[in-house]
Amino acid sequence: MIPEPVHLTDEELLLLADGEIDRAAEKSFREHLELCAECETRMRELQAAIDDVIALHHTELDAQLSSSTGPRAQLKAQLEAQDANKAPFFLRRLVPGYGVSLLAALLIGIMAAPVLKHYVQPGNLQASSRVTLPIPNKQLTPGATRPVKLAEICPAASDDLDPSVPASKRRIVFQEYGMTTAAEGKYQVDYLINPQLGGTDDIRNLWPEPYDATVWNAHAKDALEDRLHQMVCSGQLDLASAQDQIASDWISAYKRYFRTPQPV
Repeated sequence: MIPEPVHLTDEELLLLADGEIDRAAEKSFREHLELCAECETRMRELQAAIDDVIALHHTELDAQLSSSTGPRAQLKAQLEAQDANKAPFFLRRLVPGYGVSLLAALLIGIMAAPVLKHYVQPGNLQASSRVTLPIPNKQLTPGATRPVKLAEICPAASDDLDPSVPASKRRIVFQEYGMTTAAEGKYQVDYLINPQLGGTDDIRNLWPEPYDATVWNAHAKDALEDRLHQMVCSGQLDLASAQDQIASDWISAYKRYFRTPQPV
């Protein structure tokens, strides 16, 4: 039997289009696109959808915020305060020369919804909920903890391995995220709140986290888990705060405690 060809996932194509991958991964993905007509076609469809969103932005939002004072001026002032190079490529194209603020992201999301809804039909992207990003879907993975005391979690070494997630639960996690188990090699079914911080193996605390498709991957999160564990056990941070921060937005927590905009 001829094995099924391995294609880039929808999430990998999105990350490539958005410039949110390291150089090695980008080189590998682009080499794959040169050899795979199916993936190259899907990439063109995705980029066309992005172009539609950008065109919609310039024809509709510009008209609505045409005043040189008021909302548009405030938006541009906020954007100017950001570093454009830190913004994803797709968002930088929406507002050339500027970074991205929360307000801009909200406006972009409102505009993009109809176009992306059209794009993520069968035959293009399977569904928006099926794209797994470094931060999990909060509706599927809000996090779950058990009552623990510092005396229970602090004797363990900060780099102790997390308990292995049973295969049956891994399958459920992939199903909930609309992914096939064929993607397992590129993802770690990870604990959102790791057991060393009181996290459980409840399905609400598990999600498919990429290994290498983005710099914000399982390796970076492991480093944050070690840092938070050390801070909790040394009295620098209380356990409840550590749990909340890693569950709410672990990337922001990483930037805060490692004092860097990118993984070290």
